[in-house]
Amino acid sequence: MHDGPNIFHAIFGAGGIVGLLMLIFSVLMFMLPFFVFKIRNEVVAMNKKLETIIDIMGSQSVFFEDPEAHTAFATDAGSKYRICPSCGAKNREKDHTCINCSKPL
Repeated sequence: MHDGPNIFHAIFGAGGIVGLLMLIFSVLMFMLPFFVFKIRNEVVAMNKKLETIIDIMGSQSVFFEDPEAHTAFATDAGSKYRICPSCGAKNREKDHTCINCSKPL
């Protein structure tokens, strides 16, 4: 039988806590790329959703570039609304003052 020190006694012998921490650390370092990959995929998915929202809002922002020039617009249902030049709120076409800020349209 071999009485000399081996790696198991060196790691888990006197410094059992240090050996256990080294083992946990090594397992976590092995798993780290998987966590990074998962987070990266989540960020890519959120970025795609945000780009879709920006595209939708960007197509609507044409109406807000010059509120004085664009005041009445037809909706999908065919009813019209007016954009307030002060706050950008939607108002009915027949309204003369904004329902949000009470300024004249």
